[in-house]
Amino acid sequence: MNNNEDLHTSTKELMMEMSKEDILNIAQAHLLEVNEETSKLELVEQINQIFVDDFAKDSHYFLMDEFLFLIYVFLQFEEDKQSSIAVVLQSILNQYDYEIDDEDGEQIIKKGYFQILKETEESIVLRPYPQIYHYFLNNITPILTTAVKNQKMADLTVALTNIYGFYSYSQYVHIWNLYNSEDTLTEETASDFFPQIQEKGLNFYLFNKTVINDMIPMEEFRSLYENSKNLPWFIPPKEMIEQGAKTLINTDSEEYKALTLFFKHNKGNIKSKKKLEEIVDHLTLELKFDSPPSAVMEILFEKDYVFDNDKTVQTFLTRYQQISDNTRKWTLKGFTPKEIQTLIT
Repeated sequence: MNNNEDLHTSTKELMMEMSKEDILNIAQAHLLEVNEETSKLELVEQINQIFVDDFAKDSHYFLMDEFLFLIYVFLQFEEDKQSSIAVVLQSILNQYDYEIDDEDGEQIIKKGYFQILKETEESIVLRPYPQIYHYFLNNITPILTTAVKNQKMADLTVALTNIYGFYSYSQYVHIWNLYNSEDTLTEETASDFFPQIQEKGLNFYLFNKTVINDMIPMEEFRSLYENSKNLPWFIPPKEMIEQGAKTLINTDSEEYKALTLFFKHNKGNIKSKKKLEEIVDHLTLELKFDSPPSAVMEILFEKDYVFDNDKTVQTFLTRYQQISDNTRKWTLKGFTPKEIQTLIT
């Protein structure tokens, strides 16, 4: 079957070519009331009834990589690469300099918005369904516009998760509106948005209208919340938000450089550069939690790091305290201890 024939074959026909196991997984991903006893034909018919509507709903929460993944796969099945559709799709990929990554389409594939044909256990072929393809093309501009905003909202979600450790929906809305006065949000919008993108691999979980970094166990969160509930929120500048959206640990920060420099000159018994980098990253994370020196020394012990002498121990403890005083803490709602001290006094 060539590409042109694919796009004129009914969705039901294409879906029936798939394995029943894959069809069942797709039906369950759409929260249909089905089980292993449901026939393959019944599964396909139930999916067909909600397929386009569910795609339309999901498209309201696409991030940019998901949107571009769809375009990439659709483009592969445009027989005439000089067609106007192909030119538009290719121009969008070029504009965003997109390179295919299978993880980008994970949620889309899970929902079965492409026909899934397995060549081997490791290799699958994705083919467009006519209904989905046509809906996408007819709504490509609003879907793109929405994906751009969703990505911006997701980047802020990640950035604040890395800066604060945890934060309320209202704080998220406050920061968004502070920097987006022409496109403001409400807490209701945030309450709708966070659950929808929680499964997209952004490393957070939700509890009681609070976004929590998934590096923070619930027990730890309760403690962090209680200890910081009377503190104000630090307001990160735009540059910090942009950095926080990319990484938990800012490797360009003075704190990170200072810690790296110490271990560069004091390797102890560690010979591996990679292992020393892992130690620095672990200690930097502990700085976020405001761990006491005793906990830090325990980490070094677990990492098999041995100080050369007592003088090196004292140098490290002094350096660590200096770094700690200037690190933005999850226990302090993003403030550094020095900043908090200034606020108190």
